[in-house]
Amino acid sequence: MFQTHSTVDVIAESVRAVRRMKPRIDGAITHELQGRLIENLDEIQATFDGTLPFAGRDRDDFHVHAAAVASHADILLTSNGRDFGDPATLPYDIWTPDEFFVLVDDSAPAHVARVTADQHRYWSAKPSQRNLADALVAADCPRFAARVARHVHDPRSRRGPRTVAGPSRSRERAAPR
Repeated sequence: MFQTHSTVDVIAESVRAVRRMKPRIDGAITHELQGRLIENLDEIQATFDGTLPFAGRDRDDFHVHAAAVASHADILLTSNGRDFGDPATLPYDIWTPDEFFVLVDDSAPAHVARVTADQHRYWSAKPSQRNLADALVAADCPRFAARVARHVHDPRSRRGPRTVAGPSRSRERAAPR
């Protein structure tokens, strides 16, 4: 259905973001995070052209753009798509995580339901954790959160199908190549 590509720069940024949020966590946790990120990627794009034009407003995102071009990406998955410039001029589509996860649910609902049930059981056992659908809303994935709530029929969820704002954009887009 899709392949995941990233760079060592993006992995390092992810680990650094966790460290900033939790400066006192053990090094073993960030090491495990780094390992899991690498393990779950199809490819680490090791090389990319540092001279490509980039009209994005955040120069620190250049490496993401250059790696997407080098890997011939069809989709760039990001929460800050506006930082990459005019979408009409980019050689890839920009999707939010919410759009992407809705596409995955449209394409493989039984798999999403199984994983969702596993995650729901795991997180429900933790006493001070919010439910899965509410955590997804907080992560800016409201449409996918509504689907998760339907998959698990989570009675604790304050979010349900009525919180979906507008149609899923994944049905308006062509399937990934």
